[in-house]
Amino acid sequence: MAKTKKDLLTVLAQLSLNPAEQVVVDRAIERLKTTHDNETVVLGSLESGFRRLALEQKLSEQGLAFFTELQKPDFARDNGIMWSMWLSNIH
Repeated sequence: MAKTKKDLLTVLAQLSLNPAEQVVVDRAIERLKTTHDNETVVLGSLESGFRRLALEQKLSEQGLAFFTELQKPDFARDNGIMWSMWLSNIH
């Protein structure tokens, strides 16, 4: 998705979504700006919020496209996590 917190803020600020989706996005923007939450935590919250909206069938086309982008794997991050888990279990 976004490389840095600033990039994520820029992406979120440029989205034009329906009111239900915008609430989820605005909450994420607020968390990044005021509470300075970890980007991974905020992305997880976004995924959860959009997943709930998808189950309720309240996603617009733009919201669905954004949700799909959120769901794409980040192989660099995922491989790093898997290697560290694998190495910690070698003992």
